[in-house]
Amino acid sequence: MPIPADRPTDASRPAPQAGAVEVSVVMPVYNAEATIEATVRSVLAQTMPRFELIAIDDGSRDGSLAVLPPEALEAIESVQATWPDPCP
Repeated sequence: MPIPADRPTDASRPAPQAGAVEVSVVMPVYNAEATIEATVRSVLAQTMPRFELIAIDDGSRDGSLAVLPPEALEAIESVQATWPDPCP
């Protein structure tokens, strides 16, 4: 498939501002206590220098975010969803 003529090229894009986030990793979390630490450590080990990690806890009942070490918590923008009547 040909690239559209009006698509910006790398040369025409503005350079990112110093310190700007280049990649956002959005991680849904639901009862992930057993796996979340390894998942977060994997993301933190990536070589991309400017990224953000957004963990969206969708009403976990197992303390998913509570098992993370402090250095992981410093790197995460955490969003916790609360529901009036959580699913079983």
